[in-house]
Amino acid sequence: MDKRIFVVDDLAIARKYLLSVLNKIAPECQVFSFSNAQETLQHLEQGIIPDLIFLDQVMPKMNGFELVSLIRRNPKFRKIAIAMVTAEQTPDDFEKSKALGCIAFVVKPFNALQIRDVLNKSIALKNSESNQPEQEKNVAQNWIKKICEAIPNDDRMTHQKFLEFVALFVSLKKESMNYGWTELALTCQFIESNLTSLSQAQREVHPKTQDALVFTLEWIAAQLTNISEGQKLDSVPIALKTKWNNALGPELPSDVKSKIREFKQNIEAIQTLNLKLNLICSELKAKLPNERGIYEVIETAQKISEKLSESKETLDLL
Repeated sequence: MDKRIFVVDDLAIARKYLLSVLNKIAPECQVFSFSNAQETLQHLEQGIIPDLIFLDQVMPKMNGFELVSLIRRNPKFRKIAIAMVTAEQTPDDFEKSKALGCIAFVVKPFNALQIRDVLNKSIALKNSESNQPEQEKNVAQNWIKKICEAIPNDDRMTHQKFLEFVALFVSLKKESMNYGWTELALTCQFIESNLTSLSQAQREVHPKTQDALVFTLEWIAAQLTNISEGQKLDSVPIALKTKWNNALGPELPSDVKSKIREFKQNIEAIQTLNLKLNLICSELKAKLPNERGIYEVIETAQKISEKLSESKETLDLL
């Protein structure tokens, strides 16, 4: 089992524990340890490509989900097996890790048997991918044809046709998850949710909805072309989410927008205070290395920071 493994976690105690487990069950593996996403990306760009990454979900500046999204955009890194590691499992986090193409979702505290299972799964996955590049290219080309045929070319779209697009995005999401096309999988999940809501609210397809759908299909076709040509995937354009926001509802009143801006400013202030608390906790951890409570406080502070960031991102779309 001669493999190269990355361990990415901002907490030194967590990295140390996982390194000790890997040293016992797979001493022949070459293991690199990083405390943040930036260090990980630097080594990838230098050509140090691992077979497997154990990635902490909650980290400052860039969390695990954000790092996976960046990694998956690059065709050189798209096939790296990634196991998401977290202190607390939620259904949403589990589904998001699947959509990002993670091979496992490991919940702390874990044991050696769980880590060995992840290693074995990564080996089996690599063995099954020997013919995948050509297969992936063919699948992408088939989907380009399907998407181009699906783009509405008339002035009005029937409600039944609208419903058929839900099934189309569900199918493409599954295919994208299988091949590690992260941006496409997340986009399909986003569009599927919006289409389901709109199908219940709109008996006649609104022009704004059709405009958002056409824009999305054209963007997806462009990404599938990139995949078939071995190129990088683009990040999801802001215009795509803006168009779907416009399709979902009317423009917000100016006084509501003002309150949203005020709320976002308060979130940013809380995030700053939370970061300071996190730094204080880290200093206390260094002085009290055996105090489990400090470790739990740090984990909680990081989760709060991540949730606040998600709330701010949601408000940015309003």
